[in-house]
Amino acid sequence: MSDLEINFQKAIEYIKNLSQDPSNEELLELYGLYKQATLGNNNTNKPSIFNYKGLKKWQSWTSFKDITSDMAKTKYILLVQKLVNEYS
Repeated sequence: MSDLEINFQKAIEYIKNLSQDPSNEELLELYGLYKQATLGNNNTNKPSIFNYKGLKKWQSWTSFKDITSDMAKTKYILLVQKLVNEYS
């Protein structure tokens, strides 16, 4: 397992143990980066406006279109580090 993958897995665990919940915007960014890192580009159908939460998640994932898995993992790790510093 590469150092990047190890750090990504650690970041996933760290985010679960913050003393304070991240904001909705931060959670959406984490979601989009995680999905891009693990699944690649979003090829799912866009949810309707009546599914607000699903739509916001879809938009977040789609906003990272064409970012490589390694880049998405790196951005995810950096965001988690920022949140750990803010909320610890």
